[in-house]
Amino acid sequence: MNHWKKEDSSQNSVYGKIKIKKEYDKARQNFIRRETDCIKDGS
Repeated sequence: MNHWKKEDSSQNSVYGKIKIKKEYDKARQNFIRRETDCIKDGS
């Protein structure tokens, strides 16, 4: 039983990392877009 639990937790951590990375990439893209918009407005 422990073996299965171990595998489940490792799978979950991998999925969690992928999900976090997607969220991070999305946030970073939004930030870059906002920065470029500010530069356009300023000039």
